[in-house]
Amino acid sequence: MQKLLKTRHTEFAYREEITGSKRIFDTHCHLSFELIAVYEGAVHIIVEGKRVELQPYHMAIIPPHLYHSVFSVKSGNYRRVTILFDRDLIPEQIREEVVTAIGEEPFYVHPFLKQMLDPLAEVLQMPEPERYGPLVESILVQILYHRIMYSSVGSLGESDPMIHQISEYIDRHVHDRITLDDIARYLYLSKSTLCHVFRRKMNISVKQYILQKKIVYAADLIRNKMPAKEAARSIGYDNYANFYKMYKKFFSETPARRDK
Repeated sequence: MQKLLKTRHTEFAYREEITGSKRIFDTHCHLSFELIAVYEGAVHIIVEGKRVELQPYHMAIIPPHLYHSVFSVKSGNYRRVTILFDRDLIPEQIREEVVTAIGEEPFYVHPFLKQMLDPLAEVLQMPEPERYGPLVESILVQILYHRIMYSSVGSLGESDPMIHQISEYIDRHVHDRITLDDIARYLYLSKSTLCHVFRRKMNISVKQYILQKKIVYAADLIRNKMPAKEAARSIGYDNYANFYKMYKKFFSETPARRDK
């Protein structure tokens, strides 16, 4: 079962199913923040090489542009809520503090979370959930306040140093033409080792990762009113036709559509 609710700044999804040990979400990223809260079952989330297990009433908030994948840990009942939300939804008074906290640690565990997550799931399962848009947005804002008011409780996993170095290098050079040879030299690795290890740990090839990072970065610039051709040049695309083709393939819409 899945229930969806879209508002101006958010997209809520409640889902329950019986699942086996499998990949639930392929490696992907968003222009928005993504909150993932588990109610039943358990999942592994891998964010840019950091792997963490979320148990019931554990939560992750993935910042924009960060690649992540989700795997169920075992067979059985699985329930979750996912929320995509824009930066503008975060109250201005705490916006920078929330963004900083999430950037430093996307994963969050605290006993009091249950008091906010249960009403959220209940509302999303009601008939005509679109009637309750302001209410679910209010609950989300309460969760964000909670995130900066209290420290996390519990083990939060460890980052993979090599994946962290690769992603940092690509982020620093997103405006440049990045080659596998460049990254391999930077890490003192062979190109074959780089590609093999990255795909095994990130479930995506290095080339796909670079391409999609660049396209998402350009989409963010276009959303903030930069002309599409200028955004294409900013990520190293001199041929706008190639950029247009890759953009439409990734987002299923044209750069002009994103600008509206």
